[in-house]
Amino acid sequence: MKILLLHPDDSPLAGSWVEQKWDAVYDLARSGWAACERWSRIFGCTVKPIDGLRDGYAEIRKVRELLQYGFGRLVDREGLDWWELTSIFVHQPLENVILLRKFAEQVAPLAEVWITRDGIEAAALRQWLGTQVRVIAPLAKTGRKGPRHYLNRLRRLPGAQGLQILGDKYDAGYRVRRHFHARVSGSDEPVVLIPSSYVNMSLTGTGYARLAPDKRFLMVSTRQSGRLPDVPDNVKQGWLAAYAGDPSWEEYREIIDRWTFLKREIEGVPELGVLLQAGLMGGFPKRFADGLAIRNAWLGVLNVEPVEAVLCCDDSNPHTHIPLLLAKQRGLPTIACHHGAFDGRHLFKRNHADIILAKGEMEQDYLVETCGLDPSVVEIGAPNAIERANVAHKSEGDWIVFFSEPYEMTAGRTEEIYRDVIPGLSDLAKMSGKTLVVKLHPSENLKDRQSLMRRVVTREQAGAIHWRTGRFGPELLERTWFGLTVQSSVAMDCLIHGAPCFLCDWLDLWPYGYIRQYRKFGVGIGLHTPQDIATIPERLAAYTSDSDVVVDCSETMSPQ
Repeated sequence: MKILLLHPDDSPLAGSWVEQKWDAVYDLARSGWAACERWSRIFGCTVKPIDGLRDGYAEIRKVRELLQYGFGRLVDREGLDWWELTSIFVHQPLENVILLRKFAEQVAPLAEVWITRDGIEAAALRQWLGTQVRVIAPLAKTGRKGPRHYLNRLRRLPGAQGLQILGDKYDAGYRVRRHFHARVSGSDEPVVLIPSSYVNMSLTGTGYARLAPDKRFLMVSTRQSGRLPDVPDNVKQGWLAAYAGDPSWEEYREIIDRWTFLKREIEGVPELGVLLQAGLMGGFPKRFADGLAIRNAWLGVLNVEPVEAVLCCDDSNPHTHIPLLLAKQRGLPTIACHHGAFDGRHLFKRNHADIILAKGEMEQDYLVETCGLDPSVVEIGAPNAIERANVAHKSEGDWIVFFSEPYEMTAGRTEEIYRDVIPGLSDLAKMSGKTLVVKLHPSENLKDRQSLMRRVVTREQAGAIHWRTGRFGPELLERTWFGLTVQSSVAMDCLIHGAPCFLCDWLDLWPYGYIRQYRKFGVGIGLHTPQDIATIPERLAAYTSDSDVVVDCSETMSPQ
């Protein structure tokens, strides 16, 4: 038996493997069942997504179990655990390795397993299958990723974001950027600290600040994308670089010594050992050094400013999680929340906040019932008042809006997702006299997406698409007939603002159960195949909004 594994970096139909005969093919990326059915006809055998092997949340909970090996081993002088703060960067490849082990356990002893290129996936499979694993040399050079790979990654990002990433990579500890900011003297009265790294965190934080106009808030940004052009009167913005201090080299050496011992131990844990041998933890020492410098900057904030509490709007981001942990060590109240509908990383990460704010019953249920958080620390309270004056279906809307996402960040095949969705939406827009609008995520590059679009639709269809970039807001939904997304939080936003939103159930290969939770609370309308897009007008005719579902999504916190 010959089994082929399609590497995420290879195009499934652009290699010598297409000419060969296979008994089974697995896609290691996320492209959906419809794409796999298309490829099955070409390969002459069944093509399946590797994610189809998942057993509910079992693999994610295995991540949590494995990450516990390093807890408490790399604790610094301020009580911060650098294994916990750093290992979250490798949770996705760890999830993949766990899934590949499950695949390997199902492979027959005499089967041949071929993979389209070398890398961590092949290394993981060799761990359990040995010489049964063979690598096909792809058309492009394999092996260590060079400058061209990273330039291509940067090219796909908006220009300003690419510059920020370069700053984060080469000046993470603000050794250079701190010289461009004047030192601060501190606020005159107690403040609630809001750490931020990007716009959605800042919008969420300021949303809570508006509910407490008598309180003073200090929003400190780690980078430009955390800054807002306008903030409430009770919010002051600052730069973390302005508080940066000297690196802690002696403390860094202590952590490196302990890291050396920890590495020897995790080499004996098969899944973690694969990541270590593949070099995915090779950057940990630099992350430790940069992290200590960032910690010192946050210490500068806490030492200079009269901080009375910390509100962290993304505790999965180590740079904004650090001030919450430092405040916890000082006995200050700590509050965590998330700007999106859900944060699935609660399935494997530890909670350190005194209180986690859920926007509504739907998120509270997800945190407690799915992620297993202590219900006593989860409280309902959305950040800002929701305008519910017009939640009825707006048949007069002249836009069909597809909410795109940076699928590549989680091994998604964007071209195949567009191929599933855009032609059907284009046909529906033409038939109904509507305009198809593609709303890009802030992390998507317009030129890159337009180039990709030309490969999946006709020139006429591509020319009729209206592209939207920038911040998402209710003004977009005012003209929306309906929205469509894979699993984005906009499904909840559409519901709240009275615009029906459809979800692509056939693309639900991500492991965190977001679509399942949406379905549990009646958020979004499921489409099972790309062909179901043509039935949307009929479904809209039967659609009615439910105010109770809106409240389940977002129940504004009382100012008290």
